[in-house]
Amino acid sequence: MFSLHYMPPTCRIRLKMYTMRPNRQDVFLNGDNIIYSNQYNFMNDTWMFPNDRFIPKVSDSSGSNYYDRADQILYFVLGGGDQLQVRIAQSIILTLDVVTELTAEEFYASENLPYLLAALLGLDPSQVKIVKGAGFFRRLRNFCTKFGSLY
Repeated sequence: MFSLHYMPPTCRIRLKMYTMRPNRQDVFLNGDNIIYSNQYNFMNDTWMFPNDRFIPKVSDSSGSNYYDRADQILYFVLGGGDQLQVRIAQSIILTLDVVTELTAEEFYASENLPYLLAALLGLDPSQVKIVKGAGFFRRLRNFCTKFGSLY
């Protein structure tokens, strides 16, 4: 939890935090989730690719943030009187041709589970067979939900 108690709202600082993990870092300002500046563009309904131009400046509003997944660095601006909390998302990260991040529930509920498992394990999809009733995936899902990611 970061906060600037007893400071006026015009007082702002920009922090750069090394996160030590590639999982999504969710930023909450005064309890509200603030999306990354490079995460999604609501105006034209598109996802945006990482770029240093999205790193917030001290003049940006409190809560502005950018996550550089490759370097595992979270940049954010904190203003006076605000409380900012960073939460690590419980997710599974797959690197295919692009990086995909899913929650454990999304991963196991996906129709593409054999392909996702193959990518996760570095196998050809033809080598993965889903067996119904084995209980393995239920136990694996419970493990991931309880302890976090698979690595």
